[in-house]
Amino acid sequence: SGLGGRTLITLERLRGGVATMLPAHRLTNGDIVALRDASKAAGPATKARESDHRGLVYKTTDAKVVVAVEGEAAEEMEGGFHLFKAANDVTYKRYRNVLSDLKEAKEARGNRLTDLLLDGGDGTPHFRAIPEQRAWKPLNKRLNP
Repeated sequence: SGLGGRTLITLERLRGGVATMLPAHRLTNGDIVALRDASKAAGPATKARESDHRGLVYKTTDAKVVVAVEGEAAEEMEGGFHLFKAANDVTYKRYRNVLSDLKEAKEARGNRLTDLLLDGGDGTPHFRAIPEQRAWKPLNKRLNP
């Protein structure tokens, strides 16, 4: 047991009952991973979204990956597993919260700063003219003739 009450599970690749080197991967310490029971159908749609367990990569070597999973979930884990790198849900939740806050702010109105930031204050978009481009003149005409 380790990492705040989580159970550490060592995952190895077995070929004929012998541990072998893992294929090339980009798993690093702290990555969020999903574990899917290998006995379940594994197709393109059967990825991290439908995982049986989630955990954090604790340690990686050439031959094994150590994953920290919740204590109760680890007791029921037996047999082979597919390991998928999962997306960090925290970032997506933050994006959704900000978009929700912006939507509420736009609907609420009345706050002068919000009105100014979202649509310029009077509800009409403001465009400014693009300044006329001047001909480009090199500083040293002898470079790259």
